[in-house]
Amino acid sequence: MAPLNLVLKGTDFVLRSYSPAADLYQVRKLFSKDTCSREYAPDLLPQYATDVRFKPYILEGPMGVVAFVAIRNLSADTDTSNKRLVFVEAVRVREDVRGAGLGTELMSTVVDNVRAAHPEKQHLRILATTVFQNEPMRRVFQKTGWTSAATMLLWPSDKKVLQVINSTAPTLEALGVANMVSPDVFVLSKQWKEIRTPSEILAIIHYLRDSGSEYLRPDLFTVEGAIASSRFLCHELAKQEGRSVWRLTRGENPAGLLFVRPRVLDPAVTTLDCTVSACIDGVHEAESAVVFAASREELPYFRIIFDNGMTPDMIATSPMLSLCGCFPFLVYECTQ
Repeated sequence: MAPLNLVLKGTDFVLRSYSPAADLYQVRKLFSKDTCSREYAPDLLPQYATDVRFKPYILEGPMGVVAFVAIRNLSADTDTSNKRLVFVEAVRVREDVRGAGLGTELMSTVVDNVRAAHPEKQHLRILATTVFQNEPMRRVFQKTGWTSAATMLLWPSDKKVLQVINSTAPTLEALGVANMVSPDVFVLSKQWKEIRTPSEILAIIHYLRDSGSEYLRPDLFTVEGAIASSRFLCHELAKQEGRSVWRLTRGENPAGLLFVRPRVLDPAVTTLDCTVSACIDGVHEAESAVVFAASREELPYFRIIFDNGMTPDMIATSPMLSLCGCFPFLVYECTQ
């Protein structure tokens, strides 16, 4: 996107590409009070600026940088596909100018430019995420034609992750839930089996999708989400990051799928945590995933991202899961 001159609230601004050399200090200040470091990592901005999928921009005015936004372009099957997914992420407005409508104007401008950049695409989806508690951002989405598409849960809480990191005890003991694992859940945790082929991953995801679950994570989801997820092991970084995929079967039918990522080397991924992305629609299955992850030596600590098969109400029914807390965040889609 070429530099764009804007007049917002009677003041001249320019929306331009982020420059690590010129803008890093001011952009870091936009994130200085952000306690959710997993949501975005400003220290990685120099790397993101060179990633072809990731386009960061700043809004600059007479008083310097006042806002930041990033656009991540994810193709579907191939670059020639008529389908395209774009993520708008890491929107930040400087604290002293919040409430003046800059966030609303910025989002409207970004969406207009994304649409203009893909006039040939028959199916363009524009997604974004925000935490449930971020009411100002949710109002911006509402004003600019976005609707809530799904809720995802990040487990456990920041406090519990720090407990594990700072403890020498086994993970479940550090979390304080070792005595809450039922015999049935322990047995179930031993039934996760590794799978290695995209075709098997794809078949299981299709089954789970038909049951109401679907992967929505930015680094796994495209317009054809199942196809993108099935390629999780095919990425050139898969071996370096130690990725693996595991399935749980209930009777003859799939009951869960886990994407495990012990290390993050991909500069397009905005979290440095060990992550387990879970497509599960049952509480016992979710508990078994926790016990399974805790048994993996390559995961000294971890976060599990539960997609929309799991809900906060379901988490609340489990003493083990609820004790550690979960962090809900919302997936929004631009529908206008």
